[in-house]
Amino acid sequence: MKHIVELVESKELNDCFVGFRFRCCGDESTDSYCTLALSLTADETQETILHHKTKMAAAHDKKLSFREKTHPIIGALNPSEIVI
Repeated sequence: MKHIVELVESKELNDCFVGFRFRCCGDESTDSYCTLALSLTADETQETILHHKTKMAAAHDKKLSFREKTHPIIGALNPSEIVI
């Protein structure tokens, strides 16, 4: 599955930092935050954001894969059979 990571929000946190909120595939449960120093060069900023977006897409892929593998198992459990 192709993952699309988009910038949802950006906010100047103070004189030294800016924060970004990203979301993968429009799924709010994937919201992730990245804080960058304003002292970074344009190349460093771009590289850091690309790295963050790549990690987000990989994490979302793992989450979806986990759901696919466990959904049939969880759906087959009878709540009365679960003893903790």
